[in-house]
Amino acid sequence: TLSNEVLIAAARPNLRKHDILIPQSHGKFILMLPKTSQRAAELIAEAIRTDVGTKISPFSVSIGLITWDHSKPSYG
Repeated sequence: TLSNEVLIAAARPNLRKHDILIPQSHGKFILMLPKTSQRAAELIAEAIRTDVGTKISPFSVSIGLITWDHSKPSYG
C-alpha cells in the first residue's frame, strides 16, 4: 500500500499556499480550500485526481466536494 506521504507529494503541486491538507486515515484526506468558488474547487479536485492517477499508476482517486457559503445563514 502507498504511504500518505507519497499521496501528499503527488497532490501538493496543485495546492495553493493557503490550502490545508489534513490526513484522516490511510489514503483518506480532508482538503480545505478557503475562499474558493465551487467551480475553482472542482478544477483543483480534477487536477489532483489526474495528477495522482498519472504519477501513481495504477491508482484511482475519488473526491467528494462540499461547499459552504458563510454569508448565508444556516439553520438547524
